[in-house]
Parts: sequence; structure tokens; C-alpha cells
Amino acid sequence: MEVFLEKSITNENIDKHAVRNTVLSVLRVASLVWFIIGTIVFLNVLPPGASVLTVIFDVLLVFAPPILLFIIATKLLADLNPEYDYHIEGTDIRIVKIINRKHRKVIIRAKFNSVVTIGDANSDEFSSAVASADKKIMAYCNEDVIQVYLVFNDDGEKTLVVLETDSEFTLALKRSIMPVLYANSFKEMLRKENIQ
Repeated sequence: MEVFLEKSITNENIDKHAVRNTVLSVLRVASLVWFIIGTIVFLNVLPPGASVLTVIFDVLLVFAPPILLFIIATKLLADLNPEYDYHIEGTDIRIVKIINRKHRKVIIRAKFNSVVTIGDANSDEFSSAVASADKKIMAYCNEDVIQVYLVFNDDGEKTLVVLETDSEFTLALKRSIMPVLYANSFKEMLRKENIQ
């Protein structure tokens, strides 16, 4: 039986840290204004016949700080405010990262037949799964909810993905993945949550 389900993971910290996010957004805009003003000043103040070394030093002095500020503020906004959409579409799973509640990026698309194992991310088995994975994707926002891990085999490369889940989504994963691939911790999770 093919399963079709979508789950949106909301990051509770975005609203809790609204001031921090506003400050980072203001810093991004300020760095752009700084860059534009610096460009205008640089083009008007640059003395004719200046040496190449002087020009390089002036360019670094004028343009490096606003560019670095913009990059750092943008990275912090993206890293501190992720949200996710999980899509189970028959034999496929797709995970989309939503940055600042605006920009969407597919971070993984895989077939369920490439799953090596599924388990509880709060179990002892998780450590060995992390150690054996070549690539790790932490696709969750909230620490205090049920988390499962999936390990995919993608052309010989093992990718570990940690998902935030609930009973409905866990049931959908159970129906999409062969029981022989369940780690003991996943079987225990199903029993505890009474998911059948």
C-alpha cells in the first residue's frame, strides 16, 4: 500500500527570538547600505594614479567589512531559523528546508528502497549509525519531540537523516519501510507509542 503524507515542522524558536532575528535582519540591510555608501565614497575619493597596492588595500578596507557582516548575518538567520516539510510520496521521501519562513530548498529526495535502517535518534544505536554515516542531515527544529533517524544508501555513500516526528508520521514511515530494516530502538518506539 502506497502512503502519501505531508508534515510541516514549525520552529518554535523563531517567535521566541524575534528580537534576535530582527537585529540580524537589520544588520543585513545595514551592511548593504554600508556597501553602497562605501562604493560611492570609494569611487569619488580614489586619487588618480594611485598605486595598485594602495587600491587593493582601500578596496579591502572599504568592502570587506560590509560583505563579511552580510554573509555572517545571513548564515546566522538561516542556521538559527530552519523549518522543514517532509513529504512521503508513495515510494519516495522528500525533505524541504524552509529558511526564514520564505525560501525553500529540497535537501534530500530518496527512495524508500534505499533505506538501510530506521531507528530512534534517542537510543544507543544512534551513535553507531552516526559513526558509520558519510553524510549527516539534521532535519529537525525542536529537541523535545520524538526523533527518528533514517540511513540511506546513495551509490555506496551512507546518508543519515534525523527527523522530528509524531505518531501519524511514524506510522507512515512504518508502512513505507520494510520491517526487516527496523532497528531494535524503532521497534521499541512503535511499541511504546502503540503504533500499529
